[in-house]
Amino acid sequence: MHRTRHAFFLTCVVLAAMGLLFLLIASNRSEPLPVSRIGVVVSNEGRTEKIAGLKEGMEKLGLPEGKRVEYLTVRLLPDQDHYRNDEAVDALLRAHPDVVVTAGAKETAAVQTAVARMALPAPPIVFIGVALPSVLSSSAASAGQVTGVDNAQMSLIGKRLELIVRLLPHAENVLVIADDQTPLFQKGIEEAQMAATKLGIRTEIATISSTADVERELEQLPAGKYDALLPLPSLILEDAITDALPLLTEKRLFVMGAYPEQVKKGLFAAYGVSFFEQGEQASMLVANLLDGVPVSKLPIQWPNHVKLSLHTASIAKLSIPLSDRQLSLADELYGGDE
Repeated sequence: MHRTRHAFFLTCVVLAAMGLLFLLIASNRSEPLPVSRIGVVVSNEGRTEKIAGLKEGMEKLGLPEGKRVEYLTVRLLPDQDHYRNDEAVDALLRAHPDVVVTAGAKETAAVQTAVARMALPAPPIVFIGVALPSVLSSSAASAGQVTGVDNAQMSLIGKRLELIVRLLPHAENVLVIADDQTPLFQKGIEEAQMAATKLGIRTEIATISSTADVERELEQLPAGKYDALLPLPSLILEDAITDALPLLTEKRLFVMGAYPEQVKKGLFAAYGVSFFEQGEQASMLVANLLDGVPVSKLPIQWPNHVKLSLHTASIAKLSIPLSDRQLSLADELYGGDE
């Protein structure tokens, strides 16, 4: 009798434990996972690749869109629409996103300016690809609130000139085109001139302030005056150079660009970090912030992969012969069956 009661008691305990476990599992299943809100600020069309990389990285980290994260996206208009841009960024901040992701320096500055004029708690900001991050992270309005991925643009200017010389051994005259609307205008010119002196080549500076200036400057260039063109870091020049590809081909002017995406569109060459990979790298910073890691514990990161991309079909249109040794310099080849 005693054994029977003991067995009955144990059976009741086991059944109760199983029932409790079932209730816990059912409870966990019924409660949706928390959804984090990520604000996104992006300007020109090309930079949307950064956001695509961000989303891909978040997916790989177990934070898929629609299930674990929600993206609130603001697309900045041209500068003349700055009032509407301000309204859009202000509205984004009033939605209280957990993190704001910016696709470059212009976008980051827009968010920082909005934070400064609004009496709202500043969300952490993660930028994707900025050429001189120290300018942004030193802002009083967002001190300690900014991190992101450096695109290494300023550090790569000299290497791009060196690669021009290695691909075009007879190059002597290089036109450097600079955007005087960027805060990096003077520093970029200085970097290019120092590198040119070391390489023993001559540079001439062409200054632009708008997309129209780029086209006008290229149209008036005499064919054959320069061996190559080097655009300095600039939002305007990211797209304007690839848009001008037919004119550059007509002028027989080799260009060393900044991003592999430009070469995918047909540009002759580029040395830099892809937008997609910059975004994917930034996803880790965003995920850490959502996990509660403070911005102060997440230093600005150097890009993971810097690569040389060549478009062999476009280069062939300039009648520039490239040896196997020169082609071996490239990390990526486009435009042929290589």
